Amino acid sequence: MQFRISCWAKINEFLAVGRPDHRDYHPIETVFQEISLADELVVTTGETAVDQVEFTKASSLAFEKENVPHINTVTKTLMLLRTQATLPPFRIEVIKRIPSQSGLGGASADAAGVLRLVQAVVPDAFTNERLLELGLMIGADVPFCFTGGRALGTGYGEILRPLPDTPVRWLVVARPFEHGSTPKMFTALDRKVRDFVSYRGDLGHNDFEQVTGQESLWLIERMRTLGSVQAGLTGSGSAVFGFFTGQKAAQWAAGKLMEDNVPFVQVAHTMPRRKTVMDGIARTDAIQEIVSPF
Repeated sequence: MQFRISCWAKINEFLAVGRPDHRDYHPIETVFQEISLADELVVTTGETAVDQVEFTKASSLAFEKENVPHINTVTKTLMLLRTQATLPPFRIEVIKRIPSQSGLGGASADAAGVLRLVQAVVPDAFTNERLLELGLMIGADVPFCFTGGRALGTGYGEILRPLPDTPVRWLVVARPFEHGSTPKMFTALDRKVRDFVSYRGDLGHNDFEQVTGQESLWLIERMRTLGSVQAGLTGSGSAVFGFFTGQKAAQWAAGKLMEDNVPFVQVAHTMPRRKTVMDGIARTDAIQEIVSPF
């Protein structure tokens, strides 16, 4: 049997970063918003004796190197799940559309897609709560990518409080050529004198804008000149986003950015929180993708 699973990107509409704690981890407060830009897992069962994972580049910036490392979030998630339950072997093609090193959560989204796959194929093997615990072992963003929608994240981003869905909003996501690794961005930020700002319902704050590259800052300003009603860096960058008044306005702005030779430009829209179907892990419009063979 074969399955298709969408693995949606996220943006951070608010992101405050605290000083490293006793574990040398950074506490954060953030507003996550899932968006329609997505990788896709094409999964086949019953054809291999062992897990096989391959990556297909569907975006010019999907990954920087010619080959994805043999150990990656998809293989790590499979290996971790197999220590907890007996699972059939999977052949997984990961179609990468979310650019890497962008702050869009592509690797976490892919890991969450594997969790959702296992929930669909072996529904009695794990509770949702256990899958969230295992997801956190892979990455702090994985629990949000597992549940989706819109949420306030605290702790290291893993403590989630659902926020009400907004009406569908249209945005443009863009990434410059330059990028920086997340650890280096945290190191640079720790050199800055700053307060740990708490979320009070205000959007548009991201501490990493203090240390991001000039190309990302230029893109934020360019979004604003093109009519964005809210623009900013997502995660530690280097991707930025800009919300527009509607789909046509977003498409027009995206066209202008393409004329500017920005290497990655994508129109997207916000996604609602997944409804309580299959223990609350899948959107009703995604059930066919997840549980029906094609």
